[in-house]
Amino acid sequence: MKARARLVPYVLLGVLTLGTGLGIGLRISDSPSPSAGLVTDYLELTTTRILAGREIHGALVVENSGRTINLTKVATVKVRGKTKLSGCIPSVGVGLDDGNFSQGVGFALPCVGTPFLIPTGTTRIPITIVTSYMECGGQPVTPTNPRCVFSKGNLHFPPLPAGIYKTQVDWSATVPLPSPMTVNVTVVAAPRTTTTIGPITSTTSTAPTQEGSFDCQGANLHAQVTSGGGEASQPFSIIAVSNSGPTCLINGYPRIVSASGHEATPTQGKTQSMRIAVTDGPDYEHPDPGPHPVTLTTGGSASFALGTNTASGAISVITTLSITLPGSTVPLAVSNVNIGCSGTPIQIGVTAFVEGAAGPPTG
Repeated sequence: MKARARLVPYVLLGVLTLGTGLGIGLRISDSPSPSAGLVTDYLELTTTRILAGREIHGALVVENSGRTINLTKVATVKVRGKTKLSGCIPSVGVGLDDGNFSQGVGFALPCVGTPFLIPTGTTRIPITIVTSYMECGGQPVTPTNPRCVFSKGNLHFPPLPAGIYKTQVDWSATVPLPSPMTVNVTVVAAPRTTTTIGPITSTTSTAPTQEGSFDCQGANLHAQVTSGGGEASQPFSIIAVSNSGPTCLINGYPRIVSASGHEATPTQGKTQSMRIAVTDGPDYEHPDPGPHPVTLTTGGSASFALGTNTASGAISVITTLSITLPGSTVPLAVSNVNIGCSGTPIQIGVTAFVEGAAGPPTG
């Protein structure tokens, strides 16, 4: 009989790191859904580039500006087509999906009624992403269910193929939390080792046991505008990020966290925060190169193009930006942006990062 196994051990048990205590003196809401706009969440990962077979640690960060929510009391499940309260503490896991293969998340937990509290403020729910298959030993062997790896008499799940995957957050029950934005995770091929046993030579992928971090982090980076221009009411700025730390990698699009500026008047108006809507892709003059790994050596730079428009409505000027790199939550300040814009919210387009400080080539 062929060996067959399925991995479920990394599912979380609702362990939280809270700014306050576990429900002491808190008002708990049993409402099935919090008020719109009061709860936001996002994934925070220690790295977004990893050798296949290793684990990525991080947290699902929940920002709650409303009352405390007890997920155990409001989680629902489908039973014979009908929705009912589960009464069980929900569990959460994060899988990976590359568009062709979706790594499922297994939940094999007893039903317990322990409160799972999301209090007012910031809650960090620890998560672990496994870059290995969740099952192996299928018959027949398929790309989504490969052969198991045996080493020293023990069964191991094979590492995932190299590629760019998107995170997918799964809960064991339906909970009243928004779906966080996906994060791109680059899985690098695991090193291969060759073992000779008698006349048979076997080559297998070795899954390393420690996490590796190769993505660029904000502490060693500086962002600045290197050039700008525009045509047909479509201004743009080239923003470069320089590295003073060890060699690292950038892969993907920047995130524009916030923008501030003023009205384009002779008196320049009062500097204020601006409402923005950001789209990943080309601007009027710069085709989008798309996500791809960019190596940032010590002293090196990577850059992207940021475009707006001034074709409609009152003209304003963006003077400063706060940005983060793909996979990082450390903000970088960009001053002297001085790019014209109009509309509410202000439509901003950003390209993926390219090597060097000149930005992507014009189309």
